[in-house]
Amino acid sequence: MAPGSDSKTITDLVASHYAELTEGLQQAADHIVQNPIEAATTSLRSIAASSGLSPTTFSRLARALGVEIPHERKG
Repeated sequence: MAPGSDSKTITDLVASHYAELTEGLQQAADHIVQNPIEAATTSLRSIAASSGLSPTTFSRLARALGVEIPHERKG
């Protein structure tokens, strides 16, 4: 992590927002928490395929958690 950044883990981040998530986003969050290495090292489409959920669900989850997905960065 970069100096001065928040040191929350993905599990902490999901836990702090879980009750606010829709059922579909909770399913995606569960998959991320259960597969953190996959989430950190593979594409959004790969994660979606292995979970049986849509890529859009994972994009929405990222937005709900305030996480930026590299391919969605503008610049």
